[in-house]
Amino acid sequence: MRYDKPLAKGETRLGITSQYRAFTRLVHGDDYISFAELGERSPAAAEHGNVDVYAWQTDLWLRWAVSDRTELLVTLPYRSVRMRVDHDDEHHRDETFSGLGDLRFGFRRVLRNDQRMRLAGSAGLSLPTGRRNSLTAAAYLDHHEAEELGIDVQAHSHTQLGTGTVDPFVGFDVLWRSEGGPTLFGSTEVSVPLYDAGDGYRKAASGSVTAGVARRLAGGDLTATLFAKLSYAGRDEFHGTPVVGTIGTFAGSLDVPNTGRVEVSVQPTLTWRVSEDVAFETQLNVPVYTRIHEDAEGGDVQLTERAGLMVRLSYLR
Repeated sequence: MRYDKPLAKGETRLGITSQYRAFTRLVHGDDYISFAELGERSPAAAEHGNVDVYAWQTDLWLRWAVSDRTELLVTLPYRSVRMRVDHDDEHHRDETFSGLGDLRFGFRRVLRNDQRMRLAGSAGLSLPTGRRNSLTAAAYLDHHEAEELGIDVQAHSHTQLGTGTVDPFVGFDVLWRSEGGPTLFGSTEVSVPLYDAGDGYRKAASGSVTAGVARRLAGGDLTATLFAKLSYAGRDEFHGTPVVGTIGTFAGSLDVPNTGRVEVSVQPTLTWRVSEDVAFETQLNVPVYTRIHEDAEGGDVQLTERAGLMVRLSYLR
């Protein structure tokens, strides 16, 4: 809903956004590599076998104008995450995990709106409505670490649909119309989780900066936009109790392996204004650079998407 024209007092815009993301590309450090290459470079990082993740999410959202400059924003997501592995083990297995994500509630305030510029700020909270699998510190042990400590790691799933916490966010967006030229966009958003979930897991702070340029086509009903997005997420943390094995003990507090990244992506977008009340938008997300926050041994590896697809339909009533 960033950059959108503000609604008049009392107006409501309803919408549905659906997106599909296929995480099938491995990144090790800042290199995109194949699974075979990963096995040669870092056998420990490749020990769980080849994994692909496919995520689908549909958001139902509402904008309601409290006044001509202030809007209430509510988004309810439904998510389905499919994990595909070559060989099942206690850490990874073929599974599909579906359910509600975290409800998002906030306000957007238009600070300036004239013929050349629109500036708005937003703030709110995500609420812990998303399904979660409760984990223990043993869930983050590699096979060889568990064997050395005499710890039996039970089968579990790392797939989560929510954070388990109330997380505040704040953002700004700006639109600038050049005289006779393209329209420019910019936005930023930051989210900072403040406390641990019930099992001790805490998502790291995250943020993004986006810039874009747009041109109207086909008499003004069609708009083509190219966005560039920089995303950052720190390493998640787990604050659990120590795990005691027959030979040794594993500390319960740790930086979660294979989390935290900096990513740059481009997002070509096409928006069709069907009528005064109906708008349709489609967008590709193509990561062009990913840098993960490695552990002390430099053995972390993550999945990134080759391309994601988003479509959005909205109706003004």
